[in-house]
Amino acid sequence: MRTVRSLPVAALLVVWAAAGAAAQTTPRFDIQIERDTRPRTSILTNLSAAYRVTLHDHDTGRAPTASYVMFAQATNAQGEKSPFFACGHVNDVDSRTPPGVYDCTVYVDHGGSWTFVASVSRERSDAKQAPVALAQASVAFDLPVGEVARGEDVKAVNLKVKAKDVALLLGHTAVAVAWFASVGLLLALALPGGRQWLSPSGRHRLERNLDRIVRATAVTTGLVLASGVYLTLKETAYKTPLSSRAVHAAFALPWGRPYFLTLAVKIGLYLTMAAATVPLVREAKRRTLSNDDGPPAAPTPVAPVRAAGGRGAVTVAEPLVLEPAAPPEVLRRAPAAAHIAALTVVAGGTGVWVCVTVLKYLHELIEAARGVL
Repeated sequence: MRTVRSLPVAALLVVWAAAGAAAQTTPRFDIQIERDTRPRTSILTNLSAAYRVTLHDHDTGRAPTASYVMFAQATNAQGEKSPFFACGHVNDVDSRTPPGVYDCTVYVDHGGSWTFVASVSRERSDAKQAPVALAQASVAFDLPVGEVARGEDVKAVNLKVKAKDVALLLGHTAVAVAWFASVGLLLALALPGGRQWLSPSGRHRLERNLDRIVRATAVTTGLVLASGVYLTLKETAYKTPLSSRAVHAAFALPWGRPYFLTLAVKIGLYLTMAAATVPLVREAKRRTLSNDDGPPAAPTPVAPVRAAGGRGAVTVAEPLVLEPAAPPEVLRRAPAAAHIAALTVVAGGTGVWVCVTVLKYLHELIEAARGVL
């Protein structure tokens, strides 16, 4: 009987110990919510609420050392719930703000009494999963009762640009155009089809200036990279993330994920095209030095013909006929590396153009979204 009675007691002790261990491993937080009263242009008029949420470790009173994410949601007494909105970690885009401070905005489709709920959770491996809250805090807010979301509520936002930003973008674009022009001349000298398209005088002129073309390609490559790095670090729509935590925070911002992914694809395409210029330079120099396009005519030897008339006759040789020899097959065809490099430049240039177009529209969407963030 003692054994039977001791089993429930042991089970309770195990459950109590497991609960205590779980309580020790689960962090405890203090969440402070303050209304964000900074001036803003609301795209959805009065159907949004902005708050600044501060997260502290309950035991230390400081910002957590581990990486956590903050989500915001609006609920009401009728059981309506808005989607979860990811909050931006302010320190990731503004180092002047201490860690643990988040900017949160929720949107609803009609006015009335609502509750703003801030939830902190660990980073999710699957973005489709609902966040599991480690701690929550809420505050009530009211919106005009008669306000309802309509299509005409979305208004255009006046976008302001600086002359410096425009000058930098125009300079970067001009250098990129010069780079493509230099690479285009290399393509014309490196590929047999390009050389045949050129007139003899034009081809000769380009061959004489090949060293200048190569130097121009190298200089414009450096300028494109230097200006591109500056624009990436200083003139992007959001602060460029340089750590995994900053990347996660940037992806949580409106249009942040497609913006930075498109920017990364653009940079990767240009670096690939820059590397592809190396085999083009080699092939252009090889063809210029070897004169593959026009091998010299080879004389065809002709046997002398003796005129009739005996000993006093004069031996007359027929005039030599110069017959151009066909160039070897290996000279008429460019190596595979040159063809791959040419395809890389053409495809990469098209991809860069698409990325630039996408980035332009994403930048406008982000600027419009700033009005409610």
